[in-house]
Amino acid sequence: MAETHPNSPAPSPDGAKSAEPAKTGRGSSSGFPPGARTGSLLRSGWPIPAMIVAAGALSAGLYSAWNQRPKADPSLPLHAAERLVAIGKFAEAIDELNGPALGFKDSGLASRRQEARFYLARARAFAGQQAKLGISRIENHQRIVEDYKLAEELGIGDVAGEHGGTDGHGASPAPGGKSPDGGSDHAAHPSPAGEGHAVQGEDVASMHPDHAHDAGHGSETDEGLTLTDRALWIESLIALGSIDDALTRISRLPGGAVGPEGERQRERKLRLTRLLVEHNLHAADPKQRREELTLDLLARMSTDPELSQDDHAWVLSRQAELLLALNRVEEAITKLLRELQRLQDVPASRQGELYVLLGKAYVEVGQDADAVRQLDAADRLLATSDSGNPLRADAAVLLGRLTQRSAVGKEASALEPARERYSLVTSEFRGSRAFLPAVLGLAEIDASCRDFDRSIERYEEVSQAIVSWKPTLPPVPREAGRDVVTASLMARWRELFEEATAKSDVAVRTEALNNALRFAQTAETLYPSSGPARQAPPAELLLGLGQTHRRIADDIMDAARAASSADFTVRDLDPATRAEVKRHYLSAGEAYRRHAERVSSEDSAAFSASLWIAADSFDLAGDLDEAARAFGNFIDGAADTDPNRPAAKFRLAQIFEAQGDHKAAQSLLEGLRSASGDERQPTSAGEWADRAILPLALCYLADADPTNDERAEQLMLSVLSGRLIGPDARDYRDALIELGNLYYAGGRYTDAISRFEEVVKRYPIEGSEKGAGNEMAASGSESPADTTSPRPRLPAGKLATIRFKLADSHRLEAGKIARTLEGALPQVVENQLKAERIEHLTTAMAEYAAVKTLLESVEPVRMTELEKTFLRNAYFSIGDCAFDLGDYGRAVAAYDAAALRYVDDPSSLVAMVQIVNAYVAQGQPAQARAANERARRQLARFPDEVWNRADLPMERKHWERWLESRQMLETTAAAGDGN
Repeated sequence: MAETHPNSPAPSPDGAKSAEPAKTGRGSSSGFPPGARTGSLLRSGWPIPAMIVAAGALSAGLYSAWNQRPKADPSLPLHAAERLVAIGKFAEAIDELNGPALGFKDSGLASRRQEARFYLARARAFAGQQAKLGISRIENHQRIVEDYKLAEELGIGDVAGEHGGTDGHGASPAPGGKSPDGGSDHAAHPSPAGEGHAVQGEDVASMHPDHAHDAGHGSETDEGLTLTDRALWIESLIALGSIDDALTRISRLPGGAVGPEGERQRERKLRLTRLLVEHNLHAADPKQRREELTLDLLARMSTDPELSQDDHAWVLSRQAELLLALNRVEEAITKLLRELQRLQDVPASRQGELYVLLGKAYVEVGQDADAVRQLDAADRLLATSDSGNPLRADAAVLLGRLTQRSAVGKEASALEPARERYSLVTSEFRGSRAFLPAVLGLAEIDASCRDFDRSIERYEEVSQAIVSWKPTLPPVPREAGRDVVTASLMARWRELFEEATAKSDVAVRTEALNNALRFAQTAETLYPSSGPARQAPPAELLLGLGQTHRRIADDIMDAARAASSADFTVRDLDPATRAEVKRHYLSAGEAYRRHAERVSSEDSAAFSASLWIAADSFDLAGDLDEAARAFGNFIDGAADTDPNRPAAKFRLAQIFEAQGDHKAAQSLLEGLRSASGDERQPTSAGEWADRAILPLALCYLADADPTNDERAEQLMLSVLSGRLIGPDARDYRDALIELGNLYYAGGRYTDAISRFEEVVKRYPIEGSEKGAGNEMAASGSESPADTTSPRPRLPAGKLATIRFKLADSHRLEAGKIARTLEGALPQVVENQLKAERIEHLTTAMAEYAAVKTLLESVEPVRMTELEKTFLRNAYFSIGDCAFDLGDYGRAVAAYDAAALRYVDDPSSLVAMVQIVNAYVAQGQPAQARAANERARRQLARFPDEVWNRADLPMERKHWERWLESRQMLETTAAAGDGN
């Protein structure tokens, strides 16, 4: 067979080749020779107009067809969303409704009817998706209620009849056809899976256990509100707490039909009413419980002649539950005893619930034996019907409580049966409502057995469940509610706090206080300051926290003060202990301040008392800002007759003075002084007016006004007159010290010496048995210290400061005498002044030595910077006094000791220079030259700026003497003196 070319004419159906066109003399049948057709057309123009006309006709036809094409239906997204709802694809429907369908509704093209359909579809989608996920979220219920309401307002009505379908939100799709709007039903492609905008599955909560929606969502053609829609609307109203609206709508649901339809109607109303009752009973907010309304509903349900025995039992259980919640316990017992006799053929599980409630009622009235009998009966019924019934856990918890109650005052072993019952619940019924009450019971048992660590862990588990609760979670049982757990924790706190108060052993008391504090602090976690669970703690808790923190801090301070002086403060503690004490004082202050705020409107006495302790605690902790604020609030809020009001003004003035606000301090102190004669003031006002004298004098000295300095001196002298207070008072001692400081700073050294000597002789040093350290070592005078004296003692550091100023006053007074001796004086006067000068220098040396002894007995970490400076200067000043006395050998020894101790301090140059001067004064040039070289090398070790420090003992006279000594050494060297 011959091969056929791909471009050859195709064979005919019978296998023959198709006939070729007839040929003429001019070529093809077209009249043109083959291959020359195009050129001929181009040379011949007559066919072109015909082609143009044909093209125009074609264009006109296409335009006409385009204009007459079918219009796209803009409501397609709405139809798609309705179809998705009808087939139960709620997440995809929500995406469509929140996207294209929403755009259509808002476009202005949607009719009123289509807008209503949009809201109806969205309500169904949200309700369906929420049920599908098994959640119940407030925002979803709000959306459902709002959309159903909008659909109704836009004129959508009830459908004429119910459609069959699935027992849920979706149903079998209806066949395609025209919609009432004239558009076609189109199958919509589902959008990617999702959960919509508000419907989410993170916080999963089971729906009502009896939840079973009526059939009736039928298909997308159900454009009216079905009975299922009405039921869903009511359920969301109940979830939102709109109880009155829900009741009204339940009453409007159809009823009265006979046969299966009547049964469905009755079941629908009963289910929704039960749902409403359950909501009220378990509402977290007491205002939403509507107890009287709920009791009325239950009473009406109980009279329904068509109510089944099981439903009667359910109503009786809810009535008893509510009566117990209302503390109408006797009424609950009577109703249960009477109605139990009327119930027949009730499931064992329902009977068990009724016996549990009866046992609980007996527990409430203290009829423990009857309670045990009913609870044991309940457990037997429940165990035989369903061993995993969570009501068994309720019974076990109640029996555990009864065992705890009977074990009071007995050995810890008596609590073991209760522990076993609670442990059964925590191990086998973790998901039951009895779980948290069981954990609470175990926490109490652990505390009774003094296993405080384990007890705190269990309390924290309950507390965490309470504060982390969300509306989407099952409610926390009232038996483990915030108030109940707080009361339990505060009972543990009270037991331990009272135990601590009764203990004299410090270690035992401290341990009990710390354990008490742990329980109070755990109770505090139940009241977060922010977040959904935010709630103000009760006044009792705040007071307990304040009392415990304050007692712990005071105990630590009392122990430290017992081995120290009466002036011992928090600042004198070692760093670790100081941090601990400050923490407790600050916490006490904060707790007492919050307690004052809580009781301010109901108990003015408690308000004042707590605010006073708060201010005092802040002050002791060193938080001057908070202390000032609290004292100020106390002054503003306390009555004029409050005995602490003058004291608060005094303390506030001290704080202002410490902060450098001398004018504010003066104002308060002057006010105290002027009010001392006011008969309307409390009797304590006079005491604080007297105590205000010395601080007021110090304010005068500290301010920038020199004209009131004399007034300050007179005030201090009035304190020391003995008319107001005696020498044993601390204010008397402080007045002596401050007056001595005034004279010392003013160059009145003899007056300063008098006051400082009185302080040293009169007041014993802390830790001394016979006043050791107070005696005037050099002069031979002894301190009249008395170990039984109530006089305030002085810490070593403070006494050393006073004795340094005393020594310095003697030395400086000797310097003044030396300058006086430079002039012409009668011989008798000159001899007397020389003797006085020697006495002052000798006494100064002894006092400087005493300062060394005192300060070297103080731990370096406890020394202030001022005390360290005084210790260093005492070393050098001993040498200076010996040098001025002409006792050069003693001076060199003192300077050697100083230079050795402070070799790396610039002050050592003073000692080295004075050693040079001492050798020169003794006529020992060789030793002087060697000492001079050492001094020059020491001078070169330090930069020039260090010599400008104000705290260096290197005075101008030392530089002058060194220069004189150098000149003398150079002169003797030039003269060839080999010595």
